[in-house]
Amino acid sequence: MTLVLGGMSDAPAIDWAGRVWTYAELAQRIEEWPRATDHDASALPVPDALVCVFAAAAQGSSVRVTDPTLSFAVDPPDGAFLVVATSGSSGNPRPLARTARSWTDSFPAFTELTGLTQADLVLLTGPLHATMHLFAAVHALSIGACVTDDRTRATAAHAVPAVLRGLVDAAPRLRTVVVADIALDPV
Repeated sequence: MTLVLGGMSDAPAIDWAGRVWTYAELAQRIEEWPRATDHDASALPVPDALVCVFAAAAQGSSVRVTDPTLSFAVDPPDGAFLVVATSGSSGNPRPLARTARSWTDSFPAFTELTGLTQADLVLLTGPLHATMHLFAAVHALSIGACVTDDRTRATAAHAVPAVLRGLVDAAPRLRTVVVADIALDPV
């Protein structure tokens, strides 16, 4: 199974740093992305990294999205689509390989649980090498929502508790927040 863009051609797909890419523009960039058997999106700006991830899926290639400051490089195992790194919370970060299907199979249940729709603007609150944020962006694009860095307009977000504290006042339109990492503080 591959990743599929879920938005209508003229709908906004990525609203980043004041620039909006429609789904048609995103699809065109994905189609034009250079062919390779292995891609590395680790050091790319978010919009380009997302193009790279979807292009790798379309090409049947693998893609790395790891912290560019990490020194290890990993050859993806056969059948792996995505190579990410663990957070290192239990020691040193280590590579982790995933298939596209390991994520896309969860999309319908996740969409139902969160209530996210094509009308949502999903705020990325951290780098794509943190898999929570990569999942947020790929899921959003697969259901036709818009990925954004604009806190004032976002309607949904994925965040760790420390970031969530700052969103309460800065993101007045949020209706859904997915929280991961550690437990929330008692109020």
